[in-house]
Amino acid sequence: MNSKRGNHSGRPYSWAEVRRQFRLAPDLVHLAPMLFASHPRPVRRALSRYRRILDRNPKRAHDDLEINDVHVLCRVASYFGCSPNQIALTDSTTMGLGLVLTGLDLHENDEILQSKHGHYSSDASVGYASDRYHAKRVERALYDHDAPMDACADVMVSQLLSGVSDATRVVVVTWVHSSTGVKLPLSMIAERIADLNQDRNAEQKILLIVDGVHALGVEDFNLQEGSCDFFIAGCHKTLCGPRGTGIIWGSEAGWKRVRPTIPPFGAERIECWRKGLVDSAAIGRRMTPGGYHSYEHRWALADAFDFQLAIGKQRIQRRIHRLARFCKRKLAEMPHVQLLTPMSQDLSSGIVCFNVNGWDPNELETELCRNGVIASASPYDNPCMRFSFGLYTNRRDIRAGLSVIESLG
Repeated sequence: MNSKRGNHSGRPYSWAEVRRQFRLAPDLVHLAPMLFASHPRPVRRALSRYRRILDRNPKRAHDDLEINDVHVLCRVASYFGCSPNQIALTDSTTMGLGLVLTGLDLHENDEILQSKHGHYSSDASVGYASDRYHAKRVERALYDHDAPMDACADVMVSQLLSGVSDATRVVVVTWVHSSTGVKLPLSMIAERIADLNQDRNAEQKILLIVDGVHALGVEDFNLQEGSCDFFIAGCHKTLCGPRGTGIIWGSEAGWKRVRPTIPPFGAERIECWRKGLVDSAAIGRRMTPGGYHSYEHRWALADAFDFQLAIGKQRIQRRIHRLARFCKRKLAEMPHVQLLTPMSQDLSSGIVCFNVNGWDPNELETELCRNGVIASASPYDNPCMRFSFGLYTNRRDIRAGLSVIESLG
């Protein structure tokens, strides 16, 4: 797909046309793309095309591995406005977090600062890193978990950075929290960390690592020096990319302080190994785990990013935020509902979290499903119900979900 065009007529995609790209069950309402999204037509076609290539001549496909990987890297870089050399390809957010955090150049008694609102994968990866290096974990709550709707940008930044000490080497945050729908003021955090780093030596500067999976495919942003040091995300959620794909973007300073864990593949990598030479390839290539992968999925990732660009990143963000705002307003009007996600689009994204009086979230998920609405209950200590919105969501879907919630009052 040409990223500068929409449909075949050259017009931008209408939202009805976008929805028709998906093979969604028509008798269901889909309000859970934050978990696992459907593939749009361009991605399905790319998967089929690459699968045929692999099946017809696997040796030739094997010989073209690097060429196809470079194509994917260039399309991802086009989406983020960065160099393809800064990107590593992975299988998921979890893999990316594990590779970066356990590959960091840390020492005993160094500190890793994290918020208490991260996903299991982030928390567990921090734990592995601290155990490996005998580093210290420091946690901070950024807002009252019983009242996340009242989260404040200045307070969250202050709360997080109150955990910084002279020994802090890494700060790990989740941009959009799947437990509450709260979106962190990432640029404010990055600016404050940059200020703290001014008087530090290069090896003592604080690295900012971001789990950005629930922002990818919703928020309109680029990745550049100063935005963070690592942005890590799977691509099979709201981005609607192939399942089992993910990316790591790293800043120049970030990549200098991490070492590969899994040997990369590629003719040049093998040649360096064979001749005993130092591999001088871009660090993103060296951080892409080797071994054989489901290549049709990896290569079709280029088409997922092109599909997003064809629709328009700004259009996507505007639409999803409008849908979320509509949903939040309606839920807030229901006396039997406790809305958890902030109203402000500066502090929220495409996930709306709430509770219904008298209903356990898991039982509520079952009740919604019984009424043809697919949503998700959160798996955290303070469980809640979640509606999430993506490329194929429209107001009719949201009204259907709200109708079920309203009937429970």
